[in-house]
Amino acid sequence: MRKALIAGATGAIGSVCCRLLAKAFKEVCMVGRNPAKLLALKESILQEDPDVDVRISVNPEKFLKDMDLIVTATSGAGKAILD
Repeated sequence: MRKALIAGATGAIGSVCCRLLAKAFKEVCMVGRNPAKLLALKESILQEDPDVDVRISVNPEKFLKDMDLIVTATSGAGKAILD
């Protein structure tokens, strides 16, 4: 199963990445700071692509080891995005 994680998923670039990757991957894990925005994005993606497994989280660490692709679409200038 191909899996992708997008950090900064609810931003302008991140949300487009999520939508595109949902068409190419079996599982997409969307990470962001706002759970309500993540849930709304998840519901929108599932309307377009109901067969994709979409997960949401405010903490990417528990998903990292299982991912085939990791996209960081965040402006965390000077901050550690992922460990």
